[in-house]
Amino acid sequence: MRMGSLRPRIRALYRLLRARLTGRTFPVFLTLGITGECNARCVYCYHDGTERSHMPTARVLPLIDELAARGMAYLSLSGGEPLLHPDVDAIAHRARSRGVECHLCTNGYLLPERARGLREVDAILLSLDGDEKTNDRNRGDGAYRRSMRGLESALAEGIPVIINAVITRHTAGSIYHVVDIARDRGVWTKFSFLDYSGPERCRRFADGLAPGPEQVAQALARIAFLKREGAPILFSRRTYRISLDWHRDHPGASTATVPDRTGLRCRAGALWGEIDSAGGFFPCCTLFDTFTPKNVFSDGLDEAVAWARDRNPCRSCFKPGHIEHNLVCGLVPGVLAESVLTAAAMRRQSARLRRVAKGRA
Repeated sequence: MRMGSLRPRIRALYRLLRARLTGRTFPVFLTLGITGECNARCVYCYHDGTERSHMPTARVLPLIDELAARGMAYLSLSGGEPLLHPDVDAIAHRARSRGVECHLCTNGYLLPERARGLREVDAILLSLDGDEKTNDRNRGDGAYRRSMRGLESALAEGIPVIINAVITRHTAGSIYHVVDIARDRGVWTKFSFLDYSGPERCRRFADGLAPGPEQVAQALARIAFLKREGAPILFSRRTYRISLDWHRDHPGASTATVPDRTGLRCRAGALWGEIDSAGGFFPCCTLFDTFTPKNVFSDGLDEAVAWARDRNPCRSCFKPGHIEHNLVCGLVPGVLAESVLTAAAMRRQSARLRRVAKGRA
């Protein structure tokens, strides 16, 4: 069962329907940081890469078991850099064996050595922000070439890839370049924007890096246009319309304490969330620098989830990935239909990659 398999998606829909009918919620979509260590020094990252700690495998595996038993249908393994964890392949295997769709978010530097052990992963989320010059301004000298080698290594092993591009002031003009790579390699891409919830971190990292309001509006319009033209970009067309409207209503902001124009409810902490490598449970990554979490190990999973759900300070934001989560969790029919069509296209891509990889073996 590879990327786009229907079983975890049907499971997710069932869990979301149950939450709607009963009012009882538990995260269906989760990101799990399995290490605080990183081999890159991206200038905007909320991790400084100096935390030398992996989440112990003896803790990770039972946690995945419990999360899956409670309703998790999708898991993204993150970090730090998850490929630095010595047991990342065993962790991915455990998630897949529990019927969970498993993606891995990586800079790709270690994929030439480790891709073969990750064939069970449903998709690699590969960090690549733009062309070589602009990408390396964000991620360091040589980052572009190392990530591209990682992309080719994953595809050679039959693992689908989604390019994960962060739009900054440097890379706002590189959207077409990223989409061209996706088209040429037969992969998908998704875009996010540089933002932080804490003013201190904004001053330290985002000044000079965060795209200005006009750049954000232009980038969103460009992405929406490419999406309409059939470019392999994730998230629904409605997501990008909402994001652009939100940005116009809240220029210069990244989060708000009021709903967007649609009244869309933020379900971060309730139906999706993030666990860092120390076990802290956050509503979403935007709040890493301002939210004080409970710990899934020392405080218990129920208490940590309830704390994040009940104390999420945001009501809306302009980040496309978060909007898409909320639309899916809100069971919006058109978005669900578009998601099914995307899943079907991903299944075809996965099958094609496996055939090519098998032919090379």
